[in-house]
Amino acid sequence: MTDFSKYGESDLALMFNQPTSIQIIWSVDDVLSVAPDLQGFQARFILAQLKKCHDTSLGINWDVIKTTVQVYFPSARLIEGE
Repeated sequence: MTDFSKYGESDLALMFNQPTSIQIIWSVDDVLSVAPDLQGFQARFILAQLKKCHDTSLGINWDVIKTTVQVYFPSARLIEGE
């Protein structure tokens, strides 16, 4: 059992006032930051595919975004670094 008496009030507030869920948001700007030559509607299509095919064991990250862009727009120029 944890001894909470060693923690200060602010530490306890941080421990017990945690959210019960979180939401991570990816945007068109994120897609365009790795594939700047795409049009806005193409970036929105990529976001829709990411949502539709989301693998909870992988999540969505820069590599997943780049791979999705390559699958649907193979000639798109990709920016490395993200």
